[in-house]
Amino acid sequence: MNIPSFRTPPVSEVAAGVQFEQLIPFQTRFFGQFWSEVAKDYPTTQDVPPVQGGVEQGTLSMQIMTVPPLRRVLFISRDQQFLIQLQDSRLHHNWRKVNNKTEYPRFPEVYNRFVATWNLFLDFLKRQGLSQPRLTRYELTYVNEIEVESETMASDVERFVRLYVSLAHREFLPPPSSVGSNWQFVLPDEKGQLHATLSHVRKPDGKEAAILALNCFGSAANKNYTMPEWFQTAHEWIVRGFADLTTEEAHRAWGRER
Repeated sequence: MNIPSFRTPPVSEVAAGVQFEQLIPFQTRFFGQFWSEVAKDYPTTQDVPPVQGGVEQGTLSMQIMTVPPLRRVLFISRDQQFLIQLQDSRLHHNWRKVNNKTEYPRFPEVYNRFVATWNLFLDFLKRQGLSQPRLTRYELTYVNEIEVESETMASDVERFVRLYVSLAHREFLPPPSSVGSNWQFVLPDEKGQLHATLSHVRKPDGKEAAILALNCFGSAANKNYTMPEWFQTAHEWIVRGFADLTTEEAHRAWGRER
């Protein structure tokens, strides 16, 4: 597929995953039992709060809780680049940039790791005597980190990202202390939506950065396409969308190949 490609893209994280109806019964012990099957490649674990939401527009779900919600557990690879996110209603596989020397391994490796983990989880549930999950949502997210200078933050962002409103010719206002924007696009063939958001953050090291995140999500209950077909479409839209939302100057800086 002839889609845009960059030698050194500013991508800092990629996550592929699925959401499903809450697994009942899914107990705390299952996290540890599943970890024992992936611990060789993901030896570190971390407990974090569960992700809420993700309900499709127009639907409403109510639950009566008899016990506290289960945590979300991260299984992290030795080099810290890859991690599995597991909770009782979703599974994601992430790649993340841990330092300036980390090279993005490209989408096929990230997606193949997700598929392998998902298939292992399905097999695990079967061996535990649990029902197979009922998928509700596919999701693919790319996070791009563009370093900027605090004094020239707004103009730096406009050099790399196409903004609909430019303040380059303002007469009164000072340079903005932060910038942000968001876009929403409908995927073809009822495959869902692409959301793109631009935000400004200050990193732990004190440096400023513009974060351009592109998130595709769609119904996993739609039988008009398979999981691989959905992720292929989502990947193409994210990459082409990223190219549309960024400037030619940015493309030269990131070494656009096609």
